[in-house]
Order: sequence, then structure tokens, then C-alpha cells
Amino acid sequence: PNSDTVIQHVRVHRDIDGLQFFVLHKPAAANTIFGDSAYRSPLMAGEDQPTYGGWQGIASTIAFEKTSVGYVGNSDGFTEISDYSMNDDFDEAPNGNVALTGKLSIPPVVGISDFYVFLYFAPTREKLTELAPIVTKIDVEKSLADYMAGWKEYLSMLTLPTNKKDNTLRRDLTVNSALVLKSGEDKTYRGSVIASPSHPWGESNMAWGPMSSERNAGYHVVWPRDLYNIANGFLAIGDQSPAVAILRR
Repeated sequence: PNSDTVIQHVRVHRDIDGLQFFVLHKPAAANTIFGDSAYRSPLMAGEDQPTYGGWQGIASTIAFEKTSVGYVGNSDGFTEISDYSMNDDFDEAPNGNVALTGKLSIPPVVGISDFYVFLYFAPTREKLTELAPIVTKIDVEKSLADYMAGWKEYLSMLTLPTNKKDNTLRRDLTVNSALVLKSGEDKTYRGSVIASPSHPWGESNMAWGPMSSERNAGYHVVWPRDLYNIANGFLAIGDQSPAVAILRR
């Protein structure tokens, strides 16, 4: 809850011997597939762009046996492991359509492995480098408990337009809708809420040039037309604070 980190719990069931496992991360740090730079130590990629720039790092509680960075379609992870091996050994891949690859140190024998993969964010490369040694030391179980407690506390403050007489599907849909609305609220610039965490038509509009609202902004940016409906959604569930912040902004 207190860091810009997405934690993935991964469980691998190995039914046969000889399997290898890799992590591949394809960033679009400035909302465009071009212009990112990737580095191996620590495993990160990003772009210093004044409006939409940012940096992303990948870490794991299982060590990486080998890492590399490269360009998509030439030296990236998909290209690398197409022949079931990882031969490239690059420290950096500046200014391009990049990807990060790490081979996980998972035993190549039948068994089960449980581990966590961390995707963490920072506004600059320097800040991300500072976070790198801290991320894998996160107490995941405590973080998850705090995270769940925070959402439960938020839900307890709401006045949802459902009651015990409503069917389970309607109640669940209402709760999930409230959570989606709240998760889209900017935690730094109050009163800003993305229209949706989706990117409609992204397969045809995906960033073949600089970021622009006309070409590839999608719904994960702030649109005034959607803010009106979002503010009314917050009012409908009894969360007045973000609605007031939206009006003021």
C-alpha cells in the first residue's frame, strides 16, 4: 500500500524434468512502445520524458540465473527463448522498443515453486535504482494484509445502493464497481481520475509515435467527459471527497 509496486504471486507446477522458466517484461514507460531505454543492473527500463516519462523495474524472490535486455524482434526475450536457450548477454539497450528478460533459478526437475515477482515504478532512473535493493525485502504477507484492510475500511465507509435482499451478483458487481472507480483515482494529484484502466483499440492505435490524445491515449488518461460521470459515481456510493476534488480541479 505504501509503495508504487505490483506484486505477483507465482506458483509453478513442474510435471516433467528439464523445464526452464523466464520472466519477460515489455514496458511502454511513456505510453509508447518506442523511446525506452533498458538496463540490466538492476533490471529496468524507462524514458526521461517531461510529460509522460517514468521508469519500471523487475525483481523476484527467486534469483535470476541470467539477465539481458534487448530490442523487440531482434534481441528480446521472445526472440531469445524461441530456441529454448538464452544466449544474448547485453547490459543496455538505449532508445528503442525494448524488453527485459531474466532466467529464473528454478530447479529443472519435477516439483512446485512458489515465489513473488515485483514490478516497481519510479519517476526517474535514479529513484528506481534506489528502490531496487529495497523491493525484494518487502514483507509480502504483511503488505497484503494491510492492503486488504485498507480496502475493507474504504468499503465500510460507503453507502452502496444494494442491500442483503439483492442477489449476490448485483452486490458483487456494485462492490467491484466501487473498487474500480477508487483505484483509478490519482493518489498524488487529487481530483484526477483515469477514465478506465483499459486501452480500447490499443491493438491498432498503440504508440507508433509520440504520445497524443488523438492517437493513443486510450482510456487510462484523464478525460473531462468521464470525470463528470465518475464524480456522480462517487456521490452515488457516498464518497464525497473525490467528487469535490474533481470539481475543484
